[in-house]
Amino acid sequence: MPGADDDRVLDEELAMLTLKRSISAVITPNEETELAELLERLVEFAWHEAIAQVVGLARSNGIAPARLEDAAKRSWGEFQQLFGKAVETAEVLDAALLKALQGFIQGVKDNGDATKATQSALDRVEQVRRQLDRGQSPAWKDWVALTKLKAAKASDALLEPVRVSAAAQDRHPRLHADVKRAITLVFDLAARALDLYQEQKRELGVIDFVDQESYALQLLGQKEVTERLSSDLDLVLIDEFQDTSPIQLAIFLRLAEAVRRNVWVGDQKQAIYGFRGTDPALMDAAIAEILEGEEPETLRKSYRSRPGLVKFTSALFAPPPLPFKGSPRCVSN
Repeated sequence: MPGADDDRVLDEELAMLTLKRSISAVITPNEETELAELLERLVEFAWHEAIAQVVGLARSNGIAPARLEDAAKRSWGEFQQLFGKAVETAEVLDAALLKALQGFIQGVKDNGDATKATQSALDRVEQVRRQLDRGQSPAWKDWVALTKLKAAKASDALLEPVRVSAAAQDRHPRLHADVKRAITLVFDLAARALDLYQEQKRELGVIDFVDQESYALQLLGQKEVTERLSSDLDLVLIDEFQDTSPIQLAIFLRLAEAVRRNVWVGDQKQAIYGFRGTDPALMDAAIAEILEGEEPETLRKSYRSRPGLVKFTSALFAPPPLPFKGSPRCVSN
């Protein structure tokens, strides 16, 4: 915990700028090349944003950089479940796709279909066929595009083998390898960036918002602090509980142990915004764990919206428990 009285607090813009610099600084030239190649094949692999997000989530959940390697393994394990089982060799799927592409090209040549739709499909098929002929790996977006390719009625049936072969991409060992490497790189770089980000803040004599939360949690872990709070405070009120992050929940729980009464108010329907790393499941878990099966107290009247709007919203969404309040052991929303 910083000991200097003149530690400055970074605003969000400066904190993000410092973090981005930390991310850029930890990437080696080889990794930069690899990330560029992965981006070319995966297309929507926004690695810089992904690294920053992992860093942010690690900090708001109190996860040390050393634990991110295990997090990467779990992430890949969960992601892998979305795929089909990979085939043993990539050549099997590449050969099947190439054969289907050649079949469509020959079929259009034989039936003389010169319609615009078929010629457009033919152009796309020829492009991918040339890549495979040269031993190149088409981007995965090209495999996906082939599954949706359409031709004119006279030739569309000829495209079915192409669509079927391209749809096997989720079993392609190169896709599995690309995604696994992307996940591993993101978590590895996040761990290194997190270490450097903390070091740079120490050198600059600054802290950020999450640091303030972390230091507050550390203070609340000291007996003399909680004893002082117990003697000075009677009631703790928490509003907008749906915007609570894991580290904030830990702070609230320690405050709940220190005071005689607390009231927590929140709306699960608003938790979908994910403000500052919040998660809708966190509020549900807090209610279930702390109330131990009791129903939270629900506000029956809204002073903010007109009755018609409230009724429409309640009919559109499943009616969850809204605010609740309770004792220090009964964390309330």
